[in-house]
Amino acid sequence: MPDLTDWDANLRQAKLILSLAKVAGVRHVVYTSSVAVDTPERFPHWDPNTTVASVLLSKQSIEAEVRESGFETWTILRPACFMANFVLPFVQMYRDLAGEGRWVTPFAEETVLPLVDTEAMGAFSCAAILEPERFHGRVVTYADELVTVGTILKKLSAATGRGLRLVTMSEQEIDAGKAKDPFVGGQLHCTGMTGFIDMESVKAYGIPLSSFETYLAREKDRVASTYLQKES
Repeated sequence: MPDLTDWDANLRQAKLILSLAKVAGVRHVVYTSSVAVDTPERFPHWDPNTTVASVLLSKQSIEAEVRESGFETWTILRPACFMANFVLPFVQMYRDLAGEGRWVTPFAEETVLPLVDTEAMGAFSCAAILEPERFHGRVVTYADELVTVGTILKKLSAATGRGLRLVTMSEQEIDAGKAKDPFVGGQLHCTGMTGFIDMESVKAYGIPLSSFETYLAREKDRVASTYLQKES
């Protein structure tokens, strides 16, 4: 996450890292960014005056630095929504989900989210680092699978033994919420993310993909500590 009190801090940090990398003789740079950072105005809920916009524009500036810094090869990776956001500590951005079993969110049950496993993020990063010529100049937008919010809750409920339920915010609640809670704006942003994910192109890289069900099974201890803490 960028520094929320100084929007230029991350760009300064990126410039410093890139300059030091050049001095050290680094020839290939890989930067992990976010989906459609170059054209954020294409998102249906785009608002340039929000915290979400500031985050994306910060990443946009860093992408430009990576492209223009003069390294022999460079790659930009744009992973989608993290599966890890559904376990501690990140799940706290989803109000009441872990504690009360109620996901209060702008999402509807049929909202489709592009989910990405941390292992896939590692695999794409490794591929980009180990094969600089293959990935030079590429902007790789990827996810493991596209899943509806309703399915996410069903799989979480099955993994935890809890009856987790969705509470979709009204338009009035969304307007009031996004003014004071950047995570409401962040979830609104995610509702338009699938339009930028081409799963056939993702699969064409030949990198093994995961699934939300696989993630929950592998991270069963973290899932339990997140959702079953009241019963421990």
